[in-house]
Amino acid sequence: MRVVRAELLRLAVVFAAAAGLSLTLGMMFPVQFALDTGGYRDTAARSHAPIEAVADAEHHLATQLPGERSMMISEFATDAAAHGDRFGPVSLWVLLGSHPDPELTLMPDATRVAGAAREPGDLGDWADISADLAAALAVGPGDDISIGLTPTTDVTLRVRGIYAVREAGYAGAAILPVDAIERHAPHVETAPTSLVTTASPDRVREMLTGSPWREALLAIGYPEPFAVSDVGDLLTTREGESFIDLSLVLTLSGIAVAALLAIVVGETIALVRTFRDRAEILVELGAPPAGIYRTLLLGLAATTALGVGAGAAVGTLAYAPGFAGPALPPSVSAVWWLAAVACVAAGTGTAVVATRIQRKKVLA
Repeated sequence: MRVVRAELLRLAVVFAAAAGLSLTLGMMFPVQFALDTGGYRDTAARSHAPIEAVADAEHHLATQLPGERSMMISEFATDAAAHGDRFGPVSLWVLLGSHPDPELTLMPDATRVAGAAREPGDLGDWADISADLAAALAVGPGDDISIGLTPTTDVTLRVRGIYAVREAGYAGAAILPVDAIERHAPHVETAPTSLVTTASPDRVREMLTGSPWREALLAIGYPEPFAVSDVGDLLTTREGESFIDLSLVLTLSGIAVAALLAIVVGETIALVRTFRDRAEILVELGAPPAGIYRTLLLGLAATTALGVGAGAAVGTLAYAPGFAGPALPPSVSAVWWLAAVACVAAGTGTAVVATRIQRKKVLA
C-alpha cells in the first residue's frame, strides 16, 4: 500500500471529480423527468373534474362518494413574487373545506424536498410551492412569497414546503388554504371550480350526471358529457411528453454516465498496469505475490468507493442553488446512488480481472 499510496490518492481525486461532474450531468434527465411526472404519479387522487358550488357540497360528496377521499379546490392561473421579482404563469390551487387533504393535490408528501412535514389541520398563512417556483424566486421554507389573487390583489404568505413537481402548461405551482385568503383578502371569490378525489373517473361521471351537480354545471355553461380527467391517463401523457421534450437531455445524461464508467474502468486498468513493474521488484525481494495483489485489490476497491462516493455527494450540491430544484427529488436519490454503486462495482470488477492478469505476467 505504501508503494502505491500516491497513485491511489490521485485515483480517488480523479474519481471524485469525475463522479461529481458526470453524475450531475447524468442525473439531469431523471431529475427533470421526476419533476414533470412526480405529482401525477404520487398523488392519491384518481380523478379531476369540473365542479360548481352547491349548498352543503361536502355533505353531498360524502354521501355520493362514500369511502372515498374528496376535496374541492378553486384554481387560478396567476403569478408570484419575491425580492422584487415576479414569476409565472403559476397554477394556484386554493384548498377548500374545513379539512383539506393536500395528498389529493399534485404536491403529495412523497415529492417534498424541503420544509417540515405537514401538520394535519394547519390552516395558517402558508403556501406550498413547486421547486421551479422556489428556484426562480430564490425562496425557501420560512421565506415570504406574494401570490396574485386578482390583477390588483396580492396575498403575502410564508413558504411552508417545496415540492419537486410540475403541472402541465405552467412554469410554477402553489397550493394554499382558503382560510389564508379569507383572512387577508376576504373580497376575493374562491368558489369551487374543480374536484379531486380518489374515486374512479366513471364513478365521478355518474355522480356529476345526478342532482345537484348536473343542474349546477349546466347553469354555468358546462357542456355534457362532463369532462372527468383520469390521473393515470394524465401521468401516461406527461411521461410521453417528457421523453420527447427531454430527448436531448436524455442523450446527454446517458453519455455522462457512460463517460464516468469509462473513466473508472480506464483509470483502474492504468493503475494496475503501473503497479506491475513495482510488483516485479517486490517479488524479487521476497514478497509473496498473492499478498501483494490482494493488498492492491483492497486498496483499489476502497479508493474507488471513496472517490465515487465522495463525488456523488459533492455532485448533489450542484442542485442546491437551483440547478434543477432545491434538492434531488426523493424518487431520484435511489437512481443517483445506484449509478454511483454501479461505477464502484465496475471499478472493483475491473481491478479483480486486471490484477489477476498482471499477477500471472509477474509470475511468468
